[in-house]
Amino acid sequence: MQTVSADFTAAATATIRKPRARVTVTWTDGYIDNVEAITGGQENYTNWPDQVVNGIETVPHKWAHLDGTTQLSEDVRLMPGTAAGALLYEVGWWGTDESGAGGSFATPQTIDLRFQPRPMLTLRVVGDDAWDEYPVDFTVQIYTGAGMSTLAYTQTVTGNSSVTYTADLSAQNILDCTRMVLSITKWSAASRVVKIVEFNAPITITYDGADIMGLGVTEESEVKTGTIPTGNISANECYLELENITNRFFPGNTNAVLYNLVKKNRKIEPELGFELPDGSIEYVPMGVFWSGDWETSELGTSANTTARDRMERLRKTYITATYTGYTLEQIANAVLADAVLYMPDLEYNVDSGLSAYTIPSAEFDNVTHFEALKQVTEACLGRCYADRSGIVQVLLTSFGDPDVTEDLEITRSMYFQRVQPANSEEVANVVSVTTADELTTVLDEDPTSIKIYGRQEFTIKDRPLIQNSTVAQLIVDELLASYKDKGKDTELDWRGNPALELDDIIKTIIYKDDSLEVTGKFKAFMQSFTFDGTLRCSLKARIVPGSETDTIQNVYDAGEDAWQNTWDTSDDAIQNNW
Repeated sequence: MQTVSADFTAAATATIRKPRARVTVTWTDGYIDNVEAITGGQENYTNWPDQVVNGIETVPHKWAHLDGTTQLSEDVRLMPGTAAGALLYEVGWWGTDESGAGGSFATPQTIDLRFQPRPMLTLRVVGDDAWDEYPVDFTVQIYTGAGMSTLAYTQTVTGNSSVTYTADLSAQNILDCTRMVLSITKWSAASRVVKIVEFNAPITITYDGADIMGLGVTEESEVKTGTIPTGNISANECYLELENITNRFFPGNTNAVLYNLVKKNRKIEPELGFELPDGSIEYVPMGVFWSGDWETSELGTSANTTARDRMERLRKTYITATYTGYTLEQIANAVLADAVLYMPDLEYNVDSGLSAYTIPSAEFDNVTHFEALKQVTEACLGRCYADRSGIVQVLLTSFGDPDVTEDLEITRSMYFQRVQPANSEEVANVVSVTTADELTTVLDEDPTSIKIYGRQEFTIKDRPLIQNSTVAQLIVDELLASYKDKGKDTELDWRGNPALELDDIIKTIIYKDDSLEVTGKFKAFMQSFTFDGTLRCSLKARIVPGSETDTIQNVYDAGEDAWQNTWDTSDDAIQNNW
């Protein structure tokens, strides 16, 4: 569960609710928009000025000054010297001249950015947070026009005392900026070169209230295919519809602030929440997505797009590599580290449990990173998805502990409809796994399950990373233990609580009538939220084995002579009340 206040929880379960939505869209991207960084020769021997527009504002280490005074240590390291290394570590632009006494430069240190016409709403200049150094006195000149030579505005700063400097320039009404020049005349430390990690004019706009005509977020850690899941990888999705009465998103509207910027791959960060009793609004994040094409109509009043998360971007980048004698944990980490070369801001987490699976040789010949991770999950019955923070998770499948307290109870009054699918295809009591070379097959069965359900066979073969009998046996054991009995998944169409996340445990009704109530705990693997001023959610969850509780109730009412008997079969407890 997301951490929320008690007021949020009360607002989520109130009879009359006030759901709210908020979406932040970043309309600029230094790589997508082809920003060119020019330093005019004022570059350190090793530095990476193109990084000043990548949106990353934190430096992982103190990069060493090769001036004879810096001592290397765990904290102070040599900066990456290759383009591939620079994709893994943030450096930014380092200048050539050292500052004098008091931090002043004899010659201003400059960097020049050039790009397609865009509005200038905000300005950010970020120094080096690892060294805690930054520009003190500087100017930013903003140019417009196709020739990039018409000076439209100059921002002059003196006495800055922060690593991150920001300014709101919306009042300047600059709609077609094509060039920005940063000139630094004083640095925060003497005998240092400039270190600019970020210099850009991001256009990040937050929409809420009447701006949002529709919002949908679907997240899943498992894709239902009608049969037993043997490794899952999925991309989550967001549908966004914004009010467009004034044609502010119409691509042909040259007067619009966002002209030329309504494109694919814009970062979208939706949030859902509730208005609290004191009138404030509390939100929780719902994921990080990148837009597809935007659709608008002359006769319509909205602009909409369907966005997908980080996993979809992994379908468009490729890897060629061979890993010999690696565990699946090492392979997954190596694949994702390779993906960072294409997505410097990529974050990921790999379950240490994958170290139990050793693969003789994993060969990826120009396959997508998505496909490589899919092969990893198939070799350990794992899952791969991006969580709400945008972090790619590679995890083993866990069916939950029946003794763990549920994160949320969903009562009958909280849902509109409940479906309990009975899928006989998800029973497997005879399991066989064949290695990739087809020389070894491991088979096992469960006689008790066969007596109850009949012989239900399930076979796995043609999986590139299942290469020896040890890995095959691990998969057979896990499948047989998990699917020898018919599962009790549940599907709820309910009011929804955006604080509930994938893998959270819910408690809800399995069956109820006048004399019997059966409840169970379930692990959420899919949620689809829909907001249109109201909020509802479609939830799918899998039973936690051993969590079912039966309560038999008998009630006799004869006026004052009444008795009630309740029998909870979970602990054979019986109570009599007069």
